[in-house]
Amino acid sequence: MVGIIFYIIYNVVGISVHEIASVYSLESEYYHRAQIYFNNLNNLLPKTYTSIYFKDSTEEKNAWGESKKLKTSFAQNAFLYHFMPNRNFIIYYEVDKITVPKDSFIIPANDILKQ
Repeated sequence: MVGIIFYIIYNVVGISVHEIASVYSLESEYYHRAQIYFNNLNNLLPKTYTSIYFKDSTEEKNAWGESKKLKTSFAQNAFLYHFMPNRNFIIYYEVDKITVPKDSFIIPANDILKQ
């Protein structure tokens, strides 16, 4: 009986420590922010835009790299089918050093990374 109680406590504490020590909580927070952002955006974004450009802020530099972090977290453009399933965009990130296409909707990366 003591073994079962110890096993349960060990697993509950172990999972909590693992989530805190890893980037699981941080990535989950980015996911939830992005979900809210794109749900709002999907209803407001005109059909004339054919691409989305994630722009870094100019006033502060982040060690994660803002658009670089989003590119990694979003698996480049794989996120689009989840957040905006009925839209077909080309995704650009400032970290790729691409000039902003004329038909791009510009999203500041910090709108998703910071709250």
